[in-house]
Amino acid sequence: MITPGLDRRFAFRILSLPGVAKSTYGVIIAFGAIAAIISSVISNTTVCAMLLPIALGMMGVLGGLVSEQADDDVADVSRLRFGTALMLMISYGAGVGGLLTPIGTAPNLIGIAFIEQATDINISFFEWMLTAAPVVVPMFILLCIILILLNRPEVRRISGAEEYVNEERRKLGPFSPGERNTMIVFAVAVSLWLLPGVIALTFGDESTAYSVIYTRLDEGTVAIIADTFGFTSVVAVSAVSAVIAVLISETTSNTASATIVVPIVIPVATAAGLDPLVPALCALFACSFGFMMPVSTPQNAVVYGSGMIPITKMVRSGIVFDVIGLALIVLLVPIMATLINA
Repeated sequence: MITPGLDRRFAFRILSLPGVAKSTYGVIIAFGAIAAIISSVISNTTVCAMLLPIALGMMGVLGGLVSEQADDDVADVSRLRFGTALMLMISYGAGVGGLLTPIGTAPNLIGIAFIEQATDINISFFEWMLTAAPVVVPMFILLCIILILLNRPEVRRISGAEEYVNEERRKLGPFSPGERNTMIVFAVAVSLWLLPGVIALTFGDESTAYSVIYTRLDEGTVAIIADTFGFTSVVAVSAVSAVIAVLISETTSNTASATIVVPIVIPVATAAGLDPLVPALCALFACSFGFMMPVSTPQNAVVYGSGMIPITKMVRSGIVFDVIGLALIVLLVPIMATLINA
């Protein structure tokens, strides 16, 4: 958990970057980046719960400025497209960022445990990141572009926003001892999580150095399709697995989706004579890509509770990103999974 105040400090530091706060596009993208970065190491739901009050506080000020400066006067700031885009970006950014590391979201740990038990393949922290990054990075870029296009803010520039951000940063004062200690502990933890993968990449995963490091710094904590489909292609099984995972995650939590889908995909792929790693990873990634409904993911429910997201806009945006996410997963995961099998 981030020390109280550290989340605000990080958020306002990003928002104070030159040109960010004065642009509605910049604010939206900045909050998405903040959500994605933090959710790579902290629960997506927790990240949304932390960022929501910060975003609502900003909307109280910036929403009024946007309403005043828009050509069409909007009396209710909760109905601004700017607010809708901001809230959706927090949720979707957290969902995408949660895929970046094994600890980013609970389904990752659950799925890794299933895969390791069924295949005897150990997925290190570093290997997971190498596999996930090519999906996460383009997905986030497309998220920024398309979400803004679908919910174009009423104005592009905001006068007075930078003054608000600078004032909020001034109120935070200097770093507290607790904040400094949290940052140090976090930096050490991430370094140790990455170390086994770096050692393996440098010296090989059969080297003595890797064996010694991995056995002492193992970060992997144990945290429907039917064989009558007759698929014999890894791509086909992976695609169907990902589609089913997304559909299930639209009506239940992504954690439940991973628990349901991954244990079924693995034996089905094995029965078809295929390596189950790629289909299982595709299904696991897809479990976090349910964007359409408030019940799809806990972070969707959190931001929907803000009252700034009409259900029709969440569904419209969610369908687009479900399709894009599926395409990226099916195209890129099989390629990157070769790094784990190498």
